[in-house]
Amino acid sequence: TRKPMTCPAGMTRNKLQALNWLAQRYRIEIVTARDPITDSWTKEWLDKNRIAYDSYSNIKEGNKHNVDFDLDVLVDDYLGNIESFLENSDAQAILFSQPWNQQRENVETFLKDGRLQIAESWSDVRRLIPAMIKRK
Repeated sequence: TRKPMTCPAGMTRNKLQALNWLAQRYRIEIVTARDPITDSWTKEWLDKNRIAYDSYSNIKEGNKHNVDFDLDVLVDDYLGNIESFLENSDAQAILFSQPWNQQRENVETFLKDGRLQIAESWSDVRRLIPAMIKRK
């Protein structure tokens, strides 16, 4: 069964290949909390860049752990979303490493128990997702 996951935007060829590979095997849910005025631009960009996804949702406000999806894996670059999601679910997450998320003390427990993995690239995400789904 295909299960949803979320991912941040910002694509290169490598990212596009990894996401397309994932989209052929899993359900892709793009969930954002950006200003809703950007939704049409974001969807246009996704379509223009041929980013495969199953649904797009703007939660307008709140946290991604509050979404009504049965998520197996959340892919995000914001530690606040990762921490809230893991604290409020039994799912797993991938933190997309960025300069702004290097202070990881609050998620150390999740890293140790294997519910949180760190990705440096979309190739890492592509490699990690199948193992995480199998682990569940």
